[in-house]
Amino acid sequence: MWVLIEFTLLTEVVLWTAQLFLFFSIILVIWQGSNLLVESSQDIANHFHVSPFLIGLTIVAFGTSIPELVTSLVAGFGGKGDIAVANVVGSNILNISVILGGLALLTKGGLVINRQTIRLDAPVLVFGVLLILLFVGQSPVDTSFTNELKQFGILNLKLDYIDSIVLLSVFSSYLYVIISMRKKTNEPMLQSTTDVVLLNQQLPKVGIDNNINKKTLAPKVIRILAGLTLVMLGCHVLVGEVKLVDGVITGYGAVWFASVLGVPDFLIGLSIVALGTSVPEIVVSLSAIRAKAIDVGVGNLLGSAIFNVFVVLGITGLFVQPPLADSITISISVLHSLIIMGLLFLILFVFLTTNQRLSRKEGFVLLCIGLTYMIYEIIVNFS
Repeated sequence: MWVLIEFTLLTEVVLWTAQLFLFFSIILVIWQGSNLLVESSQDIANHFHVSPFLIGLTIVAFGTSIPELVTSLVAGFGGKGDIAVANVVGSNILNISVILGGLALLTKGGLVINRQTIRLDAPVLVFGVLLILLFVGQSPVDTSFTNELKQFGILNLKLDYIDSIVLLSVFSSYLYVIISMRKKTNEPMLQSTTDVVLLNQQLPKVGIDNNINKKTLAPKVIRILAGLTLVMLGCHVLVGEVKLVDGVITGYGAVWFASVLGVPDFLIGLSIVALGTSVPEIVVSLSAIRAKAIDVGVGNLLGSAIFNVFVVLGITGLFVQPPLADSITISISVLHSLIIMGLLFLILFVFLTTNQRLSRKEGFVLLCIGLTYMIYEIIVNFS
């Protein structure tokens, strides 16, 4: 009997070790795939003489958020709407509370924030969350008016076509405003928080050759396809799947963790999956802060949060629709997490408008909000 127990425990240890090894390996695959995709995209954009500003505004911002996008699409097509949305929410909470708040707490004098962040980026973030809550929220009472709203994809706990089109349209308007502002003021790229391409000018970047015109286009395209393949494969394994074979749960990825631990999908999406997809933003931002490019580090985090809210959820909701798949439907728990994310963005906006910096005390408050909420969800769902 003792031999059987020891064998069972050994099997469990080996299984969990293998799953954790797979999880961290997949994070590395996603990270490397994102780097390859961004570097190759920049090469091609430079090859066709696209302005560095537009490269930073689109390609680099897209590159650091592509793990969230692919993961949400994979989860959405797999019928895991909670993971698809919780992944975005968890990533934003991690970026704003833990990373940005932690950086402010550890930086002497706090983080000085430029004017565009205060006047444009932070309000856009708050507006984006309000839009999401309007689209996928739930009315406390059913009336003829709220029932009419549901017919238009509002307050129905679903991410519909119209919702997605509105989100993508707002993001397009946001890009237009940024480009127009830069043309008017002719400010250096550092003033644009979304223009994280400055990292490539201020930090050493392995694998980028500035003499790009002497290269052929084909290898760059192949590198893009290779990077995209790595990200797609990595995100597919990160989300995972689960099967019941002879009464035993088998599988891999986030879905396996949720099944074995007996916790809802949204908690895994909010924590493990969000952590895995946030690696590119974390690495870029920490590198920027170390290089004393504070605007770039802060801009990467806020730009990524904006991209997640409008583009990741917008594209996911646009494509994850019948007949390809069921519409993204979320649970009340995910709705609560969206409210927390909105509260976090609102507090950040208030902090930034007070003295144009994020002080160490304010960073500590943001950090406490994020960690407290995550700990609360873990305790509630494991009890």
